[in-house]
Amino acid sequence: MPEHDQTDLYVFHEPCWQRLVKHFSPHEFDVGYVFEALEYLPLPFIRGIDESTPLRLHAPYMWEAVDEGFESQPEFANLNDLVRSAKPPPKPWRPAMPSSPIVADNFRRLPLEIIEMIAVLLSTQDVLYLRQVSRGVAPIFGSLTFWKTRFDLNGERGFLWPVVRDLISTEKGHGFDWRLLYHCTCHLDCSHWFRLELKSWESLRWLRDTALALASGRPRPLDYRGDALHYYHNAMIGDTHLEVVDINSRVLRIAVSAHEDCGPHEHHGFVCITGLEFFFEDRPKVMRKDDSKEKGENFFANETSTS
Repeated sequence: MPEHDQTDLYVFHEPCWQRLVKHFSPHEFDVGYVFEALEYLPLPFIRGIDESTPLRLHAPYMWEAVDEGFESQPEFANLNDLVRSAKPPPKPWRPAMPSSPIVADNFRRLPLEIIEMIAVLLSTQDVLYLRQVSRGVAPIFGSLTFWKTRFDLNGERGFLWPVVRDLISTEKGHGFDWRLLYHCTCHLDCSHWFRLELKSWESLRWLRDTALALASGRPRPLDYRGDALHYYHNAMIGDTHLEVVDINSRVLRIAVSAHEDCGPHEHHGFVCITGLEFFFEDRPKVMRKDDSKEKGENFFANETSTS
């Protein structure tokens, strides 16, 4: 158990508790395993250390946000804002190579309804990979039923639930272009309130996954700040982008490049990570760095061994 496993009591504001419970189905929720999952959740950052905190709030900012409610926050996104910068969808890809007459494509035998039932259980990334195996799954990308499930509370875009909850089960929602909304929210221009909602949703998703893993005896997710929480929603925020390194070989050591001059901050002592270099046992090293910052002479590197 973690070092901070000394908690006898957790106090929840009632709206916060209701938000947590909504992430579980009735037969999944077990308060004992939720308590155990909370023991693995690190204490929250205080204001001034976590830059995602709305600047106008004062501690305890999480409680103030819940008291005021989503509807009273003018910075929270709405559907018109989210689809305003929509781009034309890409043209369907038509491979030049003929299909092999030897390989049987069993997905072509399945009706769309069965393919939808399979697809809704997978992440969007896995469904994209599935089309490389079978052309029979191609119709799923035109299925509004499939794309609408991406916006379920525990789906990839579940952090948008306060925006779409009044639409998703209505007649208008059945004909809404959920695929367009999904693509428009791959890169988010977030206000402070939007970032707060996204972080809260990530925390609740992690608590649910950890509690269910503890209940079933399966390996639990990586520790909260060691997990790639980005993979819950597969979206980018602001001007950020994603760098991925394949760790399919033993890592000998990691070199970390950092710089103390990160620009204006409310508190001193901030350090920006400007580069990472991975040294593997049996493959060439891989480096990822931030090319947008020219740091000059004060640049330094620190190597951490993993052996």
